[in-house]
Amino acid sequence: SFENLEKALEEGGELHGKTVYLFGSTEPQLLDVNGESKIVLIPIVVAVDCPFPPSDKIGINSVQRENEEIVPMKAMKMAWVPYVPLEDRLSRIDSLKTKIFTLGCTQRRSALKHLKHTW
Repeated sequence: SFENLEKALEEGGELHGKTVYLFGSTEPQLLDVNGESKIVLIPIVVAVDCPFPPSDKIGINSVQRENEEIVPMKAMKMAWVPYVPLEDRLSRIDSLKTKIFTLGCTQRRSALKHLKHTW
């Protein structure tokens, strides 16, 4: 749970009413796990407070790659999509009024089932 983010987005919070773009990532942390030092990937949410969308490009990098590859989000079937709270997803909600956007997959679910893993 990301309670600090929830509070910031609620009425009275520092992000309330602002245009915010959210995406998830991980941060490696060196932790003591059962007496052994291990790198553990900790999930994080990045909130960008900006009146216009962040870049429409994504950098792809991994230990297997020599160089970072920069690709358009559209090529990865990704886009900034309006955030609709879970409890409101089945009701008619005006998603154009939201000022919160998340990095989401625009590929239809049926097409995702046929994708092969490339990693």
